[in-house]
Amino acid sequence: MDRGGHPGPHRRESSPYRAQHRTYLEARTTSRASKMAALQSALHHKPCMPADENNPPNHTLTK
Repeated sequence: MDRGGHPGPHRRESSPYRAQHRTYLEARTTSRASKMAALQSALHHKPCMPADENNPPNHTLTK
């Protein structure tokens, strides 16, 4: 199969949308990784929080 030729909708390597979508996925993964890191650091700095109805211990995970 030839990789040359004009980029069609099926040719994912050379389509500009593919590159844009990849950067979007990378940005989303990076933001999600930073969110997880922030969550881990928050859990690490506050290991035992008082459990009450206004501030349940797992409010950061369910939000």
